[in-house]
Amino acid sequence: MLHCLRPSSSTETSNLHPVSPPLPGNSAEGTPRSSAQSSPTIDLTDEYNIAIKSSSYNDMWSKIHPSNSSYSDPDTGQGDGHEKQQFLAQFLQPNRECIQEALQQVRPNALTRLVSAYFDHSEKTSHLCHLLQDYVRQAHTLYTPLSELIDVLPQDTDNNSLVQSQCDQAFNIFQEFDLLDNPFPSPNPHFYDMCCCLSQLKEQLDQCLRNSHSRVRRRHHWSHWHRCWCCHIHCSHSCPRTLYNCGRSLPPCITSKITKEELAHQSLLDTAALGTYVLHKHLETIDCLVAGLHTTVEGDKSLIHLGLQMGRNRHPMEEVVKRLRKNHYNFCRQLMDLEEHICRCFIMINRDRSLLLQEIQLHQTHYS
Repeated sequence: MLHCLRPSSSTETSNLHPVSPPLPGNSAEGTPRSSAQSSPTIDLTDEYNIAIKSSSYNDMWSKIHPSNSSYSDPDTGQGDGHEKQQFLAQFLQPNRECIQEALQQVRPNALTRLVSAYFDHSEKTSHLCHLLQDYVRQAHTLYTPLSELIDVLPQDTDNNSLVQSQCDQAFNIFQEFDLLDNPFPSPNPHFYDMCCCLSQLKEQLDQCLRNSHSRVRRRHHWSHWHRCWCCHIHCSHSCPRTLYNCGRSLPPCITSKITKEELAHQSLLDTAALGTYVLHKHLETIDCLVAGLHTTVEGDKSLIHLGLQMGRNRHPMEEVVKRLRKNHYNFCRQLMDLEEHICRCFIMINRDRSLLLQEIQLHQTHYS
């Protein structure tokens, strides 16, 4: 594996710019967001800080980077479909069975269909993140021989020229690198389709929220008008004592049950809309990181292909190695950023799925 991409420990060191994932200590978990604090303009930097400061970050990182993992061939993916389902079951919480059981207890309507769509999209996003882990694994396979070569070759080729055996070794590794495909696709149609689905779902949820707020306002105004009208009718046929008490004694035209139901719907919609927004922004960020990695790999492949065309000559080989060494730290940093965002995305998916399920269970009587 690439030295700069492995989680660091007290006993491990690396000669090539070691970059370890920011795995903090067991700090307190971030406080879940309430619907009252939800906002479509939420700062994703705060969201990331909440995730990375939580002890769940260490747990999630360990699950998606098991120390005893055994990968299959890079071209075939990580195991078969059953193994992938088992892998997802380790970190996708609440799982599909819990969600389906909760949704079966509520009355099917436009609201529950939108909520169900969010759960489906979040699960599909988990599958995409799992696919990204395959891309990362293939990148490790592609760059490990190159990283090891850079480690052993002289860093200052001006004063320590490469000997012919080192040129031959570099040429052979360059040939292997040139034969392998770029593990990062660009553009990625799966990400584009999912971003479109999440964007459409967010618009639908926002529209439902606006309609719900309008209904509450209309009912409030109608209730106020109805009270005034009833008070006028009673006052015309009542004594002064009745006139004094009429405003307090008349029953409301809208029951508290309807009001609580509408507020419960708003809370559910708000939680689903915020989760959809955060998930969409995560995918956009990850998509940009994947595109950047694709460009970086393509640059390295072009450079290596050029070196291969010049043969095993020492001076061209030295120049190629020098430029690859300069590029390599940037590639490691990009790859680490992607792995961190994948881990954060898994955490956000689980948190928002849990919050939404809690909303359904908390106000289950209003949705049934």
